[in-house]
Amino acid sequence: MLNIDPDDPLAVAAIEAIRSGDLEALQRLLRDHPSLATARIGKSRTLLHVVTDWPGNFRNSASTVVAALVASGAEVSARSTGAHTETPLHWAASCDDVAALDALLDRGATSKRPARLLAVARRWRTRWHSGSGRRRGVWSSAAHGQPSGRPPH
Repeated sequence: MLNIDPDDPLAVAAIEAIRSGDLEALQRLLRDHPSLATARIGKSRTLLHVVTDWPGNFRNSASTVVAALVASGAEVSARSTGAHTETPLHWAASCDDVAALDALLDRGATSKRPARLLAVARRWRTRWHSGSGRRRGVWSSAAHGQPSGRPPH
């Protein structure tokens, strides 16, 4: 497995392409560096973790960037290393990035620890709107006293 220093020009270019939603640049990097899709940045996270990193909701992240990375060999359920071993699915959930959750789940992402995260992510796919019309995710719903993710009757 390729480990890339976060300051390496290849890592910087890949992260910038992901965060800016520049699919052409990302695909060129993946084509020129085939092991990039499965590489670790700073020995701890994958490019799918970058896609779902805080603050999340990057342009084109779900519709094309996740698809391009997975098509190039990225593992949708790869765990980060270190004190907290989390998948891109965990990171997307923590950023309230519903589109990225959908893209990851559609491509086979799973989470066994904690198992509840996967249930939450699947419920998130059936998002709902509060009375004000503002979309709320499951985490926000729980904070508002609606742990089921549905508005009160």
